[in-house]
Amino acid sequence: MRVIMTDLESPIKLNKKLLLCLLISFMLFLTACSNNKNKI
Repeated sequence: MRVIMTDLESPIKLNKKLLLCLLISFMLFLTACSNNKNKI
């Protein structure tokens, strides 16, 4: 059971990092869009 738990924990940690990266990129995308709206 312990081995299975550690195997499950590692993908979850990777997914958290991936979600964080996606969140940051999404925030940057929103700021870029707002900057474009201000220029127009």
